[in-house]
Amino acid sequence: MKSNYEKFKVPDSILFTVELRGVAIINKKSMRKYVVIYPEAALWLVMVEGHTWEKTVELLTAITGKSEKETKNWIHRCINKWRQSHIIE
Repeated sequence: MKSNYEKFKVPDSILFTVELRGVAIINKKSMRKYVVIYPEAALWLVMVEGHTWEKTVELLTAITGKSEKETKNWIHRCINKWRQSHIIE
């Protein structure tokens, strides 16, 4: 499952900033704005910082209070949703 994670890349057309309740993401090509709220915002930031799959799972398991298996499934759902929204490659 981690191969999906290792291919995570924020395209050059994406700008983002941390806001009080999450992360605001702008796609410069489409001029669409997305807001990623907590706890997904925590995942976004951990991934952008380039943590390993193992560290990401460890951190998000602690943040969400979910089991490791639930956390891994949740991470993959977030990644798939973001890919469909074209905010990651």
